[in-house]
Amino acid sequence: MKTSIINKPKNERLIFFLIYFFLILFKEYLYGLAFSSLDSFEAVKKAKPVLLEPFVKLHISIPTDMIGDISSDLSGRRGRIIGTEMMPGDQALLEAEAPLSEVMSYTSQLKSITGGTGSYEMEYSHDERTPANVQADVVKAFKPDSED
Repeated sequence: MKTSIINKPKNERLIFFLIYFFLILFKEYLYGLAFSSLDSFEAVKKAKPVLLEPFVKLHISIPTDMIGDISSDLSGRRGRIIGTEMMPGDQALLEAEAPLSEVMSYTSQLKSITGGTGSYEMEYSHDERTPANVQADVVKAFKPDSED
């Protein structure tokens, strides 16, 4: 004999409904897990992501006769000179921007070029798109090993 859910007591109907609802949610959850990694991978491929790198603003205090040396050193580090201000006492204040990865250990290089008379301050400025050659090096460094 078949019994309908309608003929059951109220609390049994509620339990049935909750179990049914839970099973539907669980099915949706499992379905989502099965396809989420594929969907995410496809979404990332379609988005064409780029690698950004942090840039810092540098305020460099140096003797005026070292402006050319410091400018060329910063250019070699993918930096840009924004401005130069002449200060009293034969000093200059350079304002520049450079990738953080290129100037992480700039103290030793600056002391070497200026004979210990230069100093600088650094602060976060913005993020920029990483050049293709640097991006290729980063991707190569983080590529998973084939043995794993």
